[in-house]
Amino acid sequence: MRITENLIFSTVLQLLEERPVSKITVTDIVRRCQINRNTFYYHFAGMEDLVQHLLQAKTKEFLGLKRRFRRPVTFLFYMMLVASKYKTVVLNLYHSDMRGALEATIESICHHYTHLYMASLQKMNLSDTDRELLIRYWKTIASGIFLDWLKHDMEYDMPHAIKRICFLMAGNKDLSSFDQLKN
Repeated sequence: MRITENLIFSTVLQLLEERPVSKITVTDIVRRCQINRNTFYYHFAGMEDLVQHLLQAKTKEFLGLKRRFRRPVTFLFYMMLVASKYKTVVLNLYHSDMRGALEATIESICHHYTHLYMASLQKMNLSDTDRELLIRYWKTIASGIFLDWLKHDMEYDMPHAIKRICFLMAGNKDLSSFDQLKN
């Protein structure tokens, strides 16, 4: 069963490299996989269900890498590199009816990594309420920057923008109070 799902996932990823979600049909998938429609529908209720499961599987795979990041900004760079590798797929999902699912996936990944980051900062001696507040803050910053990058079709130089923001926050008196959060 898992073999068939993986075949369907890899096929839909190939198709997403070629065209938008709205132009991909179940017929396209079953022909390329050389399976029948009943097999497809045994695993997935339709295209939306398939994309939801694909996003869940890729999220699980991404989170399973067990990478540790010293700062949320480092995680954001890594996430950007992975997304760049699948730029066409990501943008085809972003510009489709599946945008909400993609955005929720991005927020979930950002929340997971910011939670890990905050857990590594035991020395800060924060209350649970303050820790959750900082997790929400960093998740919102990371997912917001990432979603803005998608909104602009991943065209601007996000690594440069992030480095510049960090520089401005570290060097500006009015923003220096945020410096301790950045490290």
